[in-house]
Order: sequence, then C-alpha cells, then structure tokens
Amino acid sequence: MNRSMYTVLAIVLLASLLGITSAWATVTNVAWYRLGEDDSGATAGATGNAPTADLMGHNLGRHGSPLYSSDVPTANPPGSTLSMRFDSAHSPFDGYTGFARLVCTNLDNFGYEAYVKVTDTTGYQTIVHNSKIGLLINNGNWAALIDDVAWVNSAIQASETNVWVQLAMVRTNGVTTLYVNGAVRATSTATPNALSDTSALTIGCDADGTRLNNNLIDEVRVFTFESGQFNPATDLTYPAPPSSPVRASSSTVKAYFRLGENDPGTVAGATGNAVTLDSSTNELSLTRRGLAAYSSDVPPANSQGSTLSMLFDASHSPNDDYYVSTAAGGTNLDNICIEAYVKLPDMTAANRVIVHNGNMFANGMSLYVLSGSTWTFGLSAVVNISSPIDLSETNVWVHVAGVRENGVSVLYVNGGPRALSTSTPNPVSAYFGIGRATANGAWPFNGWIDEVRVFTFTGTFNSVIDLAYPPPPPRGTVVIIR
Repeated sequence: MNRSMYTVLAIVLLASLLGITSAWATVTNVAWYRLGEDDSGATAGATGNAPTADLMGHNLGRHGSPLYSSDVPTANPPGSTLSMRFDSAHSPFDGYTGFARLVCTNLDNFGYEAYVKVTDTTGYQTIVHNSKIGLLINNGNWAALIDDVAWVNSAIQASETNVWVQLAMVRTNGVTTLYVNGAVRATSTATPNALSDTSALTIGCDADGTRLNNNLIDEVRVFTFESGQFNPATDLTYPAPPSSPVRASSSTVKAYFRLGENDPGTVAGATGNAVTLDSSTNELSLTRRGLAAYSSDVPPANSQGSTLSMLFDASHSPNDDYYVSTAAGGTNLDNICIEAYVKLPDMTAANRVIVHNGNMFANGMSLYVLSGSTWTFGLSAVVNISSPIDLSETNVWVHVAGVRENGVSVLYVNGGPRALSTSTPNPVSAYFGIGRATANGAWPFNGWIDEVRVFTFTGTFNSVIDLAYPPPPPRGTVVIIR
C-alpha cells in the first residue's frame, strides 16, 4: 500500500471517529516537496540537498545552489521550519527538476499549490511547473499556466510582496481557478493538451534553465481529487476558516425570502400566499402573480433547515412570480451577494429567471438560467457570467450565488467558483423579483426555488462562511502520514 492510500484511509478513519458524514473531497497527494524538513541534514543557510525529497517519492535533482532558509510561512498547516531561497544572481541556474518525469498527467480534477515570498516580481519566474502546467510569476502577475494555451493572471498587490502568500491553481469541471490565500482571483475555461514526459516537473526554474525564480518557495504540492468535489476551504493547505463560522449578521441582510416557512398558514400543495414575507429586518414583502405553489420538495442539506419551497410552473400558470416595484435587495454594487437554491427539472432551451435585484435588462444584478444550459450571474445588460449546467445538476437541488467583491464578480455553484468578471453593473433602479423578469414578465422559471437571500458584507468574503450552502466539516491539524 502506498503513502497516498495510507493518507486516504487515515482521513476516512478520522472522519468516521469524529462522526462526520459529509466529508470533504478525497484528495490524493501526487507530490509534496517540503523543501527542507524531509531532506536529510538540512539546515538554514546551507545549500539545498541533491536531491530534495518528495513525500510521495518523486525526488528532484538540484541545479545551481539554492539555499535553505529559516524564513517560513508561520501560519501554514504543515508547520514548516525550512523553505528554499532561489537566487539567480547568486547562482545562475538555481532550481530543482525531475529529469523529464511527470508526476501528474490529469487534465481535470487536479491542483498545484505553493507558498511564496516575493521581492522580485519582474519577468517570467517559475514556481512549480509540470509539462507546461503550473504556477508562475508573469510580469507582475500571479499566474496559472494552462499548457501554453492560456495564462490565468491576477496582478500582484503591493501588500502581497515581501510576505508569505499561498498560491494555488485548481482545474475542476473544465474550469481552472487561480487562488491567492484561499480566495478566487481569476478563472479560465481553456483546455490543456495531453501531457507527455518530454517536460519534467520543476521548482524554481524550467527544465531548460529559463524562467528562473528569485524568491523564497515552500510547501509545493500537486494533488488530484474526485470529480466535482473540490472545496478550497478544506482541500488547500491554506489555514482553514474558524470551526464555528459566523454568517453575515441580520443587519447586513437586505432581503431574505424563505418562500414558505415565514408565510402564515402555508401547506405543501397550496397556492402561494398573495404576499410572501421577507425574513430580514427590512420586512419587504413580495406580491404574487400567477399560481406558484408551496412544495415539500426542499434542499435536503441546506443550512437553513427548509421545510417548504416554491414551485413555479410555466406550463400550468405562465405568469408565476413574486415581485416588488422597489429594489428590495438594496442599491449596493459592490460587496454584495445574491443567492438561492433551485431545482431545475430539465435543460429545455429557454431563459429562466431565478431572482433579480433591479431591472435585469438594464441595471442591477440577477441569477438566471440562460438558454436552458448555463447558470448565469447577470450584471445588468453589461455582461453575463456563465458556466455550463452539467446534466448531474438537473432535477436535484443546486445552490447558486453571485458575489461582487472589490470590483470582481464571481458565480458560485454549490459553493464552488465557476466564472468571474471585472465588469461593472449599472446602478440599481427599481424592482426585485423571483421567478420571472418583473419589468416585462419575460423568462418565467420552470421548477423549484427556495431560500432567496441578498446580503452585503464588509471585510473579506469567504464562500464557506458567508454563503447559505452547507459549510464543510471543520478541518483539524494537517497530519502528514509517511
């Protein structure tokens, strides 16, 4: 039995002992270079060993004279005591290479991560590279390289220099996401080409001695996981959020429609009340049009404990929706989230509105299904942030959210980022609606909707803490099993 299998079994056993029934993804570590702790006799200031050890056995040969350093990321879960300093001025070819041996050939459901401390952000500098896939510095940007097909870039902020930063690139369900300190920074749907052993896994340089790194690197990890199961809060080594997360307080909730639980006298199968109530302190009610009905079909694992949802059925009643003529979700254009649970019965080619705040064809934000085939976070008439609906996401409950933070809008599906945009929506003016476009009655929804919420926030948004999607179980100390 190899080390990866021992690790997986240990995780499963730990989850069982703790009574955890909804565990995080089963992550298989393909390679993990600690760059010091597992190198025999390594001490700060000494030249790096030749080779440097991989916990999984894929040791890398040394080029040049990279040095061990006691400057380490203090908060990272593996508990680092040594890192590696790469300095092309001191040694013209500092790096570690795997001599034309790939450690991972996955084209989907994989991740690369590393901690870096940079003072030099110029030019192209390799952090970790595996046959044209990996993490680099790209002329002042953090970057994920997808097989020379596409760069996924995000500008390095001044606050991210001369401090330890955790970088990760993860590709799942056809979307590559660049994470910085656990937060989404950029995405791409570009598809990598098949990998071959003609290029080695390298750290600090490319195999041909180019793209030399001039900074500190630590805890380089390559991993794979089950399809569609990646969660950045549990599956990256960046410190996990608090074990008892606190969601946005009621003072920041702009609108919250439970679509049943707070409406008096409701029973499954009955036509929705003429007015559905807002559970937020704003107490803004929505008026019914058509014959939307309460349903006992509810999201089974949602964190709100729903007992009723609302069924919108365009074939039975073509004018089903709930609306108000003011922007019940507030007028914020930044640091705001709009979210809902939906159950889409099929992928019939039609546009279907879930919820909108503002006149969705002119201003504000909305969540809807585009052409029956894509989840969409709409920013007014400016841009649609879309991600294909997988067949497995039909006829089951799905959590969909649109978040705009510091000028970046991200579409989340079941708690995971799917797509983003830096476009700016038009200012919100009039209307809040569920199940149809309020302004002209277009795009009626066909299916179930539940737990619609709009909230604003301050500080850093965390999808695990702040969305109504069930958070993962708390993660304890990372134990490295050899």
